[in-house]
Amino acid sequence: MEFEKKENNQKDIVKKLELDTIQTKEELRKTKDELQLQMWGLAKTNEAIRVLYKELEKKNKELEKLDQLKSDFINSVSHELRTPLTSIREVISQILDGILGETNQQQREFLNICLADVDRLRRIIDDLLDISKLEAGKLKLSRADADIVGLAKRVISTFQAEFKSAGLEIKENFPQEKAVAYVDQDRIIQVFINLIGNAFKFTEKGYVDVSVIDWPGFVECSVADTGIGIGEEDLPKLFGKFQQFNRKDPGRIKGTGLGLSISKNIIELHRGQIEVESKLDKGTKFTFTLPKYNPQELYKEHIIEGIQKASSDKGYLSVSVFGIKNLSQIAKNIDNEKLHSATEGIINVIKKNLRFGEDLVIKDTHTVMIVLPGVEKQKAAEISQRIYQAIKDFLTQRKIELDVFNEVVSFPQDGDSQEKICDKLSSISGT
Repeated sequence: MEFEKKENNQKDIVKKLELDTIQTKEELRKTKDELQLQMWGLAKTNEAIRVLYKELEKKNKELEKLDQLKSDFINSVSHELRTPLTSIREVISQILDGILGETNQQQREFLNICLADVDRLRRIIDDLLDISKLEAGKLKLSRADADIVGLAKRVISTFQAEFKSAGLEIKENFPQEKAVAYVDQDRIIQVFINLIGNAFKFTEKGYVDVSVIDWPGFVECSVADTGIGIGEEDLPKLFGKFQQFNRKDPGRIKGTGLGLSISKNIIELHRGQIEVESKLDKGTKFTFTLPKYNPQELYKEHIIEGIQKASSDKGYLSVSVFGIKNLSQIAKNIDNEKLHSATEGIINVIKKNLRFGEDLVIKDTHTVMIVLPGVEKQKAAEISQRIYQAIKDFLTQRKIELDVFNEVVSFPQDGDSQEKICDKLSSISGT
């Protein structure tokens, strides 16, 4: 009896195991079918994604082509318009100056209107060219140390007559006589013209205040007005292209709506920032900053940019370093003014013997560096030898006894990375 009971239990267990096996097999089959279905769906999805990607790639290339055609068209038309505009302006100016005969008062008034419209059209063309270059990443800065206070004063002087005739005041707020930053002077003048011009257009009464403040790490500039202001909802769109807001007086000269967008891009190319505060019927204040550079930051920035370009173009970058041996010891035994005069003379000799405008001279405490984009080491050595000889001739003529040294570091010959090149230069210059 006991044996039969055990046997029945074993049969039940076996039967249960068989049922469990059948159930597991069925579940596995269903899971397999679901996985196969999912794999089929994923394959179809991947195929659809590949088709869409190819379509997007095709559309993207078409858009790039259209964008290039647009840029080429703008450049071509702008350049074609510039030449006749220059001729028209010259003829009008000659008539106004009486070179081509006498004119009466009414004729001069109309001619002045023509001249103003020619200048406005030229500004529009310049804006279109600038925005096209900015979008293509082709706007290059030609930077040097410049007095930002001086630049602001120059721009203010060009607006004085317009402000006076409109019954507006233009105020100057310059706590320091100078505020030097490393900038493209023409482009910063352009920013001041855009901001002051905007302030003038949208200020019916009151004043425009132009400020330049020299801070330890940057120069802060602002243009504030007591004009019509800008609505809070419009502020986020302010630096977009072709944006114009709150134009209450349609009789005033209209712009392209590109000035603020161009100004923002110019400031950002200088590694600066621009921002705006405004309230309707209260006025607007634009503030932009221009960072200062020490020589080490400056040469590293140019070397990094130069190496990146050389890498992408499979080209070269060379840096020629000039210095005075035992400068610290010499400085103890020579008059400071004489040493300063000698070093400034050496820098002037170097600048006069450079090849192109793109070659850059950077002076730090101990050395002078010349950044030579696109120049391989042998050519850089030849250039350096010519400059070295010019320096020796300069010192000999002035009977100055200084032992000048020169070393050339080139990418990729002396290092295949930014770090290696910068390390070599630091070891030479002692920075």
